[in-house]
Amino acid sequence: MKYPLTNIKTESAAVCYGIGHAGLECFIRGAQTFKIIGYRQKLNSFGLSSFTEGKSPEQAEAIVGQLSRFAEKSLIVSIFDIISIATDFGVHIALSLLIFSKIQEQKPLKWLGLAILLHYALNAVSAVTSMSGSLLFTKTAVIIVGCGIITLICKLTGVNRYGLFK
Repeated sequence: MKYPLTNIKTESAAVCYGIGHAGLECFIRGAQTFKIIGYRQKLNSFGLSSFTEGKSPEQAEAIVGQLSRFAEKSLIVSIFDIISIATDFGVHIALSLLIFSKIQEQKPLKWLGLAILLHYALNAVSAVTSMSGSLLFTKTAVIIVGCGIITLICKLTGVNRYGLFK
């Protein structure tokens, strides 16, 4: 949003803009996932001492706790994580369509503010619910709020059930 694109003249271009934004966020998540896979490789190859060596007992305990949380992620949480990512993609596409459709109506600032607020709300739900310590609760909350945001934007933009503007 810092450097808005100027030649977005079709719904397809707006959708692609949303895919690009969501794709960048997913790329960052993917990089974090590969980092976790790297931890697994290091743990399997060199053992736990490679993580805790030279650390204070408190630091070592925190590291072991984090590695345990990575290992304890269940299949159902992983499935909900995938659904959450798909919901995030849908939210980003919907936000781009909201901005696009309202720019066509010559009311961009009001709706850009709403788009930013909705994006922030989804991020805030994730942050607040993560304090519960339950990944399943966090992912479920993100999915529900994300679907609500998509529904709201569809109503605001006039997107009907076929995905076309009125």
